[in-house]
Amino acid sequence: SKQLSTLSYDLLSSLKAIDPKTEPEKLLNYFAAKVLSLIPARSLLFRLYDKVLDKTFETSLGTADREKPVRETLSVAPLEVYVNDKIDKNATYELWLSNQNVRFPEEYKNELLPILQLLEYSFVAVMKGTLTWLRSLIDPLTKLYTRYHFSEVLQHYFEKAQSEQGELSVVMCDIDNFKRINDTYGHLTGDAVLKEVARILRDNVRSTDVVGRFGGEEFVLLFPSTGEEEAKTVVERLRRLTRDLNKFPFNITLSYGIAVYPACKVNDSEELIQKADIALYHAKNTGKDKIVVYTEGMSGGLHA
Repeated sequence: SKQLSTLSYDLLSSLKAIDPKTEPEKLLNYFAAKVLSLIPARSLLFRLYDKVLDKTFETSLGTADREKPVRETLSVAPLEVYVNDKIDKNATYELWLSNQNVRFPEEYKNELLPILQLLEYSFVAVMKGTLTWLRSLIDPLTKLYTRYHFSEVLQHYFEKAQSEQGELSVVMCDIDNFKRINDTYGHLTGDAVLKEVARILRDNVRSTDVVGRFGGEEFVLLFPSTGEEEAKTVVERLRRLTRDLNKFPFNITLSYGIAVYPACKVNDSEELIQKADIALYHAKNTGKDKIVVYTEGMSGGLHA
């Protein structure tokens, strides 16, 4: 049909213009808007889960009051569509849309099905590129950003803080006595500890904060637009959560070093990481399981 060929052309043109580095939420919103412009649904749920990232992305409109179908559905009287499929071996998506107020003749399925297939095909093609890009930024064990990508993100926020005369906090933290845990309980237990600490860090910072694995048992956090007191509050919460963890036959504690810009007189983001590292070194050397904020004149550092 003419509508279908127009849609094909429109989608192909759009796909060429979409940057694979587009965030999944934006892509979901883009395709949800396309669906709603072509199909008269009153409610919609579009959800994506990626096992590698261990993350769910979704967008929805007016679906809270109804039960989602348990199997794939294509009904036109009333209108209800539910699709659940794979993007690749590590990612699945579901699309559910309905309008209980409209009833179409059965032939409408012949019009609806090709539209859905085209939208799905386009969505999967774009999302594959985006997920491949995102997965390359993630440390496979901890699901945190790699050191390389964290440094890129930090550079962006550092330049922003410089140009806007804003604040920025960087935190380096390290699992205390991790070598002893590995030597006593083995590397599988060590890996389980790394994953659990990463989960606590990831799940208990604010949505604007960024968490990365710096290497080994060391993690790095970025708090945009955040000064010393606020950074200490967030870090103290993390310190208590890891210390109170009772999943293992031993206690887990972390030491933390905080560096705040512009209180730290630094010219670039790497220098800020170095200052946080020096503060971490002082936390380690003065009792562990504590938070130290960098002040001028401190020296040393785990990577000095």
